[in-house]
Amino acid sequence: MHVFAHNIETVEELQRSVRDYRANFKQSIDVLKMAKEYAPPGTLTKTSVMLGCGETPDQVISTMEKVRDAGVDVITFGQYMRPSKRHMPVSEYVTPEAFEKYRALGVEMVLPICPTCIPVNLLHYATHLSPKKFLCYILYMTNLFSTFTVSLLYMAVFLRYS
Repeated sequence: MHVFAHNIETVEELQRSVRDYRANFKQSIDVLKMAKEYAPPGTLTKTSVMLGCGETPDQVISTMEKVRDAGVDVITFGQYMRPSKRHMPVSEYVTPEAFEKYRALGVEMVLPICPTCIPVNLLHYATHLSPKKFLCYILYMTNLFSTFTVSLLYMAVFLRYS
């Protein structure tokens, strides 16, 4: 199976504050449409959206509709995690219930959705923490996400420190 992935990153209204000035929502949608048109038959198209950047539920739903209308096969959602102090701060931590709401809405829209519970940049972020900070981070994440997700974090850090 072949997959063409291009992330739109955030809702259209937040593109200028979240993404590099050279990228924009329409450009990303056009890339995904062209990939669908020119890729070998059977190629899936996938995009991802970070949540927790200040978007509203209506903006997320509008984004889902635009992605569906572009013919994208799969959309994933992830919690934005600030990789460093130089990056934009997290606006909110989205609850698992909100992820589930978006998944259910996507099913109604006939848009296959993988509402990722592993926050965007989480594995990268976790591998750059000191062991003590990482333990505090894991304890925090255990309250938000499933045991499976936390197990993936342990694995990522085990690989880094071993």
